[in-house]
Amino acid sequence: MKLNRRVFTLAIATILSTQGTVAFAQSIGYPNKPVRVIVPYAAGGGTDMYARMVSQELTGIWKNPVVVENKLGAAGVVALQSMLASPADGYTMTVIAASVAVNSLINPSLPYKDSDITPVVNLVSSPNVLYVGASSNYKTVRELIEDAKRNPGKISYGTTGNGTIQHIVGEKLRMQEKLDIQAIPYKGAMPIINDVMGGQIPMAFSTVAEIHTFVKAGKLRALAVMDKKRSSMLPDVPTMEESGYLDLESKLWWGIVVPKNTPANVISAINRDVNTVLKNPVIRQRIEESGGTVEGGSVQNFENQISSYRRQFGPVIKAAGITNN
Repeated sequence: MKLNRRVFTLAIATILSTQGTVAFAQSIGYPNKPVRVIVPYAAGGGTDMYARMVSQELTGIWKNPVVVENKLGAAGVVALQSMLASPADGYTMTVIAASVAVNSLINPSLPYKDSDITPVVNLVSSPNVLYVGASSNYKTVRELIEDAKRNPGKISYGTTGNGTIQHIVGEKLRMQEKLDIQAIPYKGAMPIINDVMGGQIPMAFSTVAEIHTFVKAGKLRALAVMDKKRSSMLPDVPTMEESGYLDLESKLWWGIVVPKNTPANVISAINRDVNTVLKNPVIRQRIEESGGTVEGGSVQNFENQISSYRRQFGPVIKAAGITNN
C-alpha cells in the first residue's frame, strides 16, 4: 500500500508540475510554433539520444512539435553556425556535448565567439572510462601504463576526433605519466568500441553511457572510471584515483544552448520546462539506465559548468599543443 501511495504521489506531483510549466509558457506566448533542436552529431549517439528524449517530453508540455535535426561537421561548429543564423527567439536551440565548450581554446579562428552562445540548462553527464578489449592482457591501469613505459610508441588510443574531451584527457595522461602514446581519431564512439573489441587498438576512453553494456556483456574490460566516485552502472570498476593516478577526472556532459539576445523570459521558460522533464521519474530512470546522471539546475549552474571545464582543460590543450589550425 505504501508503494502505491508513493507512486500516486509522484504521479500527482509530475502532473501538477507540468501544469505549472504549461501555464508559465502560455503566459509569455512561448512556444506558439514548432521548435527546432539541432544536434551536432549523428543519430543514435549519446547527444542525439538525450536530445530526442527531452524533445519528446517538451512536445507534450508545449503542445507544439519539438523537432530534432542532426547537423554534423567541424566538431559542432556546423550545428552552432546553423543555430546562430536563426533568429534569437528560442525556436532554434542546440544540444552540445562538453567538447564543444572548448572549441574556442583549440581553434581561435572559429566563425563565432563564445559570447554569441547563451547556456540554458545542463541535461545529463557521464564519466569517461579507460577501457581495453576483453581479451587484453591488461587487467589494471598500472599494467597498461607500465607496459607503455617499457615499449614507447606501442600504445595508441581511440578518440572521437582532434580536440574532443577523450583526446584531451588522453593527452593529459600522456604528459602526466610521461608516456609515448598516440591518439587515433575516429568518426564516432562505436567505431572505436568495435576496434578495441577487435584488438585493432589497445585502449580508449569513452563514457559509461557508451560502454557499460559492452562491459557487462564481457566484450570490453573497463580498467578505471575517471570520476571521484565509482559508477553505479560499473560498481566493480575502480576510479583512477583508486588505481593510483590523481587529477584525471573527466566527464562528458550534454546541455542546451541558444543564441545570445534570446529573451530572458524565453530562456527561463526553456530552463524551467526542461527541469520539469528531468524530474519526471520515468525519464530519470531511462537516463540512469543508459549510464547517465541527471543534471538539470539553473542557467547559472550551467554557465559555471562550462567555465569550469574551460579552466580544467585549457592548460592541457595549451601544453599538448592541441589545435585545429
